[in-house]
Amino acid sequence: MLHARRMELTPTGWVANYRTTLSDGRVIAQQRDVESFDADGDAMVVDAERAVLCRARDVPGFVGLRHAERFVVSVLPAEPGWRVVRRGVDEKWTRIIAWLVTERGVAYPMIPDWEWGTLALFDDRLGRMHGPDLEVRHDGAESE
Repeated sequence: MLHARRMELTPTGWVANYRTTLSDGRVIAQQRDVESFDADGDAMVVDAERAVLCRARDVPGFVGLRHAERFVVSVLPAEPGWRVVRRGVDEKWTRIIAWLVTERGVAYPMIPDWEWGTLALFDDRLGRMHGPDLEVRHDGAESE
C-alpha cells in the first residue's frame, strides 16, 4: 500500500497578514505563520531579528489573522499555457509555474515572484489578488 506524505504548510492552520508601505509608495502584502497561541489566546509569530516569539498584533503593519490551509499534499507542474491575472489592477498576465494542492483538494496557482526570486502563491486571501477580479485561463500557448 502506498502512503501519501503530507508537508506542513502552517503549524497551526492560521497566518497573520501584514501590509507595509515602502518609501517609494508601493504597498507590500506579507504573511507570517502563526506558530502558536499564548495562554491569553493571542497569536504568536516569530520575530526573526530578536529570535523570539511575539504577539502577531504587535508587529507593525498587522492587518489580521486568517485561517489557512495546514497541509500540502502535492505540488504539480503546470502545463504550459496556464496564466493568471488580477483584473482592474495591473492587467498583466502571469505564467503559472505549478499548482499547490492542499489536504482539502484545493489547488492554488504558484507564480514566479521576480522581485524576491522565489515562487509565490497567487491567492486572494494572501493579498495578491482580490475576489472576482482573479481570472485563470489556459490559452494553449506558451506564456512569457
